[in-house]
Amino acid sequence: MTANVSSTVETGGTPKRPVNNVRLPYRLLIIAAILVVVAEITRPIIEGQDAAWKVTYVLVTGFPFILEFIAFILTFVFVIFIFAKWLNNRIGPQAYRYVEWFILACVALGLIGMFQPWEIQLYNIGFHLLLFATLAFNVWTHVTPKPVKRVEEEMSR
Repeated sequence: MTANVSSTVETGGTPKRPVNNVRLPYRLLIIAAILVVVAEITRPIIEGQDAAWKVTYVLVTGFPFILEFIAFILTFVFVIFIFAKWLNNRIGPQAYRYVEWFILACVALGLIGMFQPWEIQLYNIGFHLLLFATLAFNVWTHVTPKPVKRVEEEMSR
């Protein structure tokens, strides 16, 4: 399944125009909710087992975490779809570039904060800054900026 929300349609000799009519994948949210429910049902069952059983069946012990992690990823994919659908071809190229550079600067500052050796509080700030900047970059790279009109196209009209 691809998240190409900015697909194009060619109609009889006219230039390709972006189309933003892709339906949101609500199935992802339904599947994520089911996975969370299954994880919460299986958690007490697995935690009720003795330690020897948990050591023998390590993957089964991690089953609730794995299900919730997959649910988180599916929800994040849905959020990416929402942002792509709302913002594709609505943000100017210059504004897009400014936001992209801001996110990259936050990534750099987060890395500096994490790897500086002086203050543990800067490590915590750097970690969170890097985490949220990475998530923002993942979302932002799925947004397509508004196409730039070329001078030749303007003069031919």
